[in-house]
Amino acid sequence: MPDKIYCYPDSDVLKNRMGIRDKEQLGRLEQRLTMLRILELVDKPIQPAGFG
Repeated sequence: MPDKIYCYPDSDVLKNRMGIRDKEQLGRLEQRLTMLRILELVDKPIQPAGFG
């Protein structure tokens, strides 16, 4: 049963900033965005507090 507050009407896709209503398309975009953030962390790691 779709969530009427957090999902698009007649859908089980969560509302999102990109306005994507297709579950598979949203999943592919989320994977790409996550990969970009991981690559960013590899390039510029977060330093633990008190160590840098």
